[in-house]
Amino acid sequence: MTGQAGSLASERNGRRNAISVQVLALRRLTGSNPRWADQIRIGIRL
Repeated sequence: MTGQAGSLASERNGRRNAISVQVLALRRLTGSNPRWADQIRIGIRL
């Protein structure tokens, strides 16, 4: 693995971690409503 590929992978992991933190925070705000969580996840994917 080249240095560039490694940095790209770590950048992607960092973004994924940030997204999961946002989803957890939003889930708390919405009273852990699963429908909301699914909509948020779909929005992130697009």
